[in-house]
Amino acid sequence: MKSLDKIAIVGIGGVFPGARDLNEFWQNILGAKDTAVDVGADRWRLESDELYSPELAPDKVNSRRACLIQDFQFNPEGLNVDAELLQRLDPMYQILLHAG
Repeated sequence: MKSLDKIAIVGIGGVFPGARDLNEFWQNILGAKDTAVDVGADRWRLESDELYSPELAPDKVNSRRACLIQDFQFNPEGLNVDAELLQRLDPMYQILLHAG
């Protein structure tokens, strides 16, 4: 079935590594800015030397750098859900709610 209805994207949200907002993220792309950072010792439960392999290998990473979301502060204002519950959520769910 072919539809001739036109659609418009009127908004977009997200949380981006190395950018405070969508505009900065887009500028990073246009400027070919490398937003990868060295993975800190507090990021993984194991020592990075135990996880790293220069060759592809099961259960290993082959880079010591990653594009990480840093300094994210969740603001539950405007969400009609218990604020205490929202603050206790796993950070991934907080990021999802923020982006949505």
